[in-house]
Amino acid sequence: MALMANLGCNRLDSITAIFFDLDNTLLDHTYASKMAKRELYQQYQAVFGHIPFDELFRVYNHYNDLLWKQLEQGTVTREYVRYQRFANLLAHFGLPPDLARTLGEKYLGIYGRYWRLYEGVPEVLEYLRSQYPLGLITNGFADVQHQKINQFDLKPYFQVILISDEIGVMKPHRGIFDTAAHQVEQPPDHLLFVGDSYTSDIQGAHQCGWKTVWVRPATQARPDSVADAEVESITELVEML
Repeated sequence: MALMANLGCNRLDSITAIFFDLDNTLLDHTYASKMAKRELYQQYQAVFGHIPFDELFRVYNHYNDLLWKQLEQGTVTREYVRYQRFANLLAHFGLPPDLARTLGEKYLGIYGRYWRLYEGVPEVLEYLRSQYPLGLITNGFADVQHQKINQFDLKPYFQVILISDEIGVMKPHRGIFDTAAHQVEQPPDHLLFVGDSYTSDIQGAHQCGWKTVWVRPATQARPDSVADAEVESITELVEML
């Protein structure tokens, strides 16, 4: 995927720090989540076996997305999301509700075994940190996100690490972007955010005056995109910057 031409060299010259999203930008969350769901499905064949895998987790993803939106809005807690997504799934199919907490805990345990960084991520971060201060802004459960950061030894790459669970506000809300700008002591128009979520990452950073690079999923083309550039992977950043 070619970079969008509207991110000109003169605009790149003003960038003094770069922030990244974590899941589906640096780390392949989609793969880990799918593998964890499949393993959970196999472990609980006696419960789920009569429901096709794709149908079961289409419903799960629906409820999970709704709950994460509520979490972004501050109307539910993270602990509620951890287990309620499975409670809603079980209720949808008329299955025993007392399994929700067990499924929530098992899912997170299995999910961690399938984490993997995208190819080239350490090399890109190593190069970029020699050129710019780097930061990380991630939505998610603090304990899980810290485990990811520690497992792949990502902390040395970043001068600032902000996890929504610890800050008390999630992307796309401007509070987390303003906190990041304050910590690196740079004006917003000198900051670049790189992420995969159009709403949380790109629109969130853009509304705060940041430059943005959208790591765009192939199925999510947007003619009206406000992103300054689009890439398939962050390895393209080296050529751009």
